[in-house]
Amino acid sequence: MKINIKNKIFTNGIYLYILQIFNTVIPLITLPYITRVLGIEQYGVFSKTLNYVTYFHAFVEYGFTLLGARKINLAENNKIEISKIFSAITYSKILNSIISFSVLAVVGLFALEREQQYQCLLILTIWIFSEVFTQTYIFQGLQDMKFIMAVNVISRTVSTVLTFIFVKNPEDILIYAILYVVTNVLSAFLGTALIVGKFKIRLTKPNYKDIVDVYKEGFPLFTTSFASKICSGFTVTALGFFCTDAVIGGYTAIQKIPYILVIMFAPVGQVIYPYICKLYETNIELAIRRIKKILLAILVVCAVGFLTMLFLKDVMIRIVYGEEYLPYSNLIIPLSLWLVFSITNNILGIQILVARGHQKEYSVCFIISIIALVIFNLVLCYMFGAWGGAIATAVGELTLTCCCLYVIWKKRLLNIN
Repeated sequence: MKINIKNKIFTNGIYLYILQIFNTVIPLITLPYITRVLGIEQYGVFSKTLNYVTYFHAFVEYGFTLLGARKINLAENNKIEISKIFSAITYSKILNSIISFSVLAVVGLFALEREQQYQCLLILTIWIFSEVFTQTYIFQGLQDMKFIMAVNVISRTVSTVLTFIFVKNPEDILIYAILYVVTNVLSAFLGTALIVGKFKIRLTKPNYKDIVDVYKEGFPLFTTSFASKICSGFTVTALGFFCTDAVIGGYTAIQKIPYILVIMFAPVGQVIYPYICKLYETNIELAIRRIKKILLAILVVCAVGFLTMLFLKDVMIRIVYGEEYLPYSNLIIPLSLWLVFSITNNILGIQILVARGHQKEYSVCFIISIIALVIFNLVLCYMFGAWGGAIATAVGELTLTCCCLYVIWKKRLLNIN
C-alpha cells in the first residue's frame, strides 16, 4: 500500500513538472510575437486591463482550489460527499462571479478611458466566469494529475496556434483577448466533461450551511492568495494611475523576463520542501547544513544570472522584443534584483521558517512586505514612472528577505547546537 502511494505521488509530481515546463515554454514562444505585433502601447492596454481582471479572478477562486482539494481527498472517493463538496464550491463561485462582474463592469466605465479598453475588459471577464467551472481541485483531491496536465496542454496549444493565425496587427487586440480566455474556457469545459463523464460527479443543490462553511473555511486561503496577487500585480496597478499605456507595456514586457525565471525556479522549491521538512524531523543538524549549501548554490546561480542580464540586457531586449522596447531595457537591473530577492526569500521563508513550523512569523513578514510594496509603488511610480515601479518591486522583495532574515537570526534557526 505504501509503495502504491509513493508511486502515485511520484507520478503526479512528474505530471506537474511536465505541465510547469510547458507553461514556461509557451510564453517564451508567444511573448516575442505578441509584444511585436500589438506594439508597446496596445500591449500596455492589454496588460493593464488583464491586471484589473486578475484581482476579481482571485475573489472568484477564493482559495477554493486548496480547500476543495483537501476536502475531496479526505472524502476518500465517496461520490456523494464529493458531489456535495463540488456543488457547494460551484454555487459559491457562481455568486462570486456575479458580484465580480457587476463591480468590474461599473468600475471599468470610470477607470478605463477608451472604448476599446472597456471592450477588452468585458472580454477578459469571461476568464472570471470560466473559473466557476475550473475543476483543478477535484483532480488534485483525487490525486489524478494526468488529467490536469492533458487538459491544460491541449487548451494552451489550441490558444497558441490560433494566436499566431489570427493576431496580425495592433488592431487585433480584442482578438488576442478572446484567444487569451480561450485557454481557460476550453480547460474548464474539458475538465467539467471529465468529472461528469468519467468520475460521475454530479452538481446538486447544496444547502445554505454547506455554502457558508466553504466560505468560512476558504477565507484564510483567500486572504493569502489575494495578498499574493497584490504582490505580483500592484506595480502595474500603480503605473495605471500615473503613466501611459506605452509605459505600462514597456514595464510589463521587461518584467516578464525575470518573472519566467522565477516560475522556472518553482519546481525546485517544491522538490526541496518535503525533503527538508522530513530532514528537520530526523536530523536537524544535517538539515541546517543542507539548507545552507542549497542557499549558497542558489545565490551563486542568481548572481550569475543577474550579471548576465546586466551586461547583455540591450542584446536580450532587442532579440526578444525588438527596438520599440529598447528604451526600457535598463529596467532589467532593478527587476533582476527583484528576481534574486524573490528566490532568496523563498528559501528563507518557505524552506526555513515554514518548514520549521514558523508559519505565523512568515505571514507577518509577508504582510509587512506588502505594505512596503504598496507604499513604495504609489510614491515611486508617481515620481519616476516605470523606473519607480521596478525599484518598488525590488524593495518589496528586499523587505520580505530582511524580515525573514531577522526572524531566522532572532530564533537562531540556522545555528547548530
